[in-house]
Amino acid sequence: MKYDVGQILFLLLRVEKSVIPVQIVEQVIKKSLKGETVLYSVLLPDDKETVVPLDKLSAEIFTSYDDIKNHMIESATAAISKIIEKAKELKSQRFPQDDLVSEENNDYLDQSEELEIILEDGIKGKVKLSNLDSVAPKKKRKEKR
Repeated sequence: MKYDVGQILFLLLRVEKSVIPVQIVEQVIKKSLKGETVLYSVLLPDDKETVVPLDKLSAEIFTSYDDIKNHMIESATAAISKIIEKAKELKSQRFPQDDLVSEENNDYLDQSEELEIILEDGIKGKVKLSNLDSVAPKKKRKEKR
């Protein structure tokens, strides 16, 4: 990727699992018979004003806060999804009888007309369960055996 001298980049350091800003302070264009190579040096945000070659850092490079934020959210979401899927698989292997208990509890809720909920911020509300079908249709349930 091409960068400009003076440009600020954001590095997601692989080992430290942290984000640091760096500034491109040097661009070196190397021409040879094999072609052209562009190398960059960056200024680290330390008190010593350390300058290092960008390609020597073990990091993913991003050009904006939004890009790195989106990448980190996608990575976290993927990791969480893997953890949840493993937990679901383990649950179905070790506690398959729990599926029947969950269905029985759902049947009880289906018979209620109104349910009071309390949100995280303390706001209370009432939900008519009969209205939920218009928002999110019920999933087909497995038949009890």
